[in-house]
Amino acid sequence: MKIKLYNKAFSTAHWYRFRVQDRKAVMNDRPGWRVRLAWFFRSLADRLDGRESLAMDMESLPALPKAERNAAMNRGLDYAETLFATMVADEAMTVALHEYRPDLCQGGDTQ
Repeated sequence: MKIKLYNKAFSTAHWYRFRVQDRKAVMNDRPGWRVRLAWFFRSLADRLDGRESLAMDMESLPALPKAERNAAMNRGLDYAETLFATMVADEAMTVALHEYRPDLCQGGDTQ
């Protein structure tokens, strides 16, 4: 990217990599023993509390402070929550439509 500032042109370069992986994706990458051990503990925790675990790799050039990376992740998760809430509301409306007006649904089938 070229930027002109005070009649002087200079170039900037940036690069980033953002990966979110679940257990299957990580195991397909042939991880080392530390990664396998970490995912063993994550899967154990998943079985204990019934939640899901993800691994996130965030790298950039220039490097961002950890606080800024965490703030970006929190904003992204807030956005994901609104998308999830919208999908749940849409599915609830579809189920209600199938239940109360099956004649409007394709072929009258219910879920």
